[in-house]
Amino acid sequence: MKKNIQLFNFSGFYNSIHSIELDEEDEELDDKINYKAFEKAYSKEYIEYLNFIFKEKLEKIWISNIKFHHLYSPEYYNYWNDEIYIDIDFNKKKLIKYLNKNKEKISKYIEKFNITTDIKKYISECDKENIISQILKYYIDKEDEEFEINSYYYIEWYSLIYQFIE
Repeated sequence: MKKNIQLFNFSGFYNSIHSIELDEEDEELDDKINYKAFEKAYSKEYIEYLNFIFKEKLEKIWISNIKFHHLYSPEYYNYWNDEIYIDIDFNKKKLIKYLNKNKEKISKYIEKFNITTDIKKYISECDKENIISQILKYYIDKEDEEFEINSYYYIEWYSLIYQFIE
């Protein structure tokens, strides 16, 4: 099954770990950097890191493929931050098995996650609440609570930013 979902494990570029270097960048370069192109490339690297760390484990559990789809950046940051959207391929039967195995832990983690009823029915209705995104976030947080910080160190920021100086 294929889905396009938001990756909740990304905190955006505004006032986050992903903006530390941007915030400290030399002001002379500030006007020369194509930030939109840089942020898109950075987002792709972020997904590459996600695959690097979790691909084998996720394939065994329920996700067979994760690809970058797009980066959404709000016009103004006073309401929300950047969002990465990914395309995932997942096995519904494996997802149901994973949910059955981790029902109690996931229920504590996700507020709206109440799967005391039929799990198959629940999965078919879960897109309304971004449950697939939340289950993926649960898994990543459980496996590596420092994932976002580690991704920052994985991405070669300086070599990336200098590709986008005009």
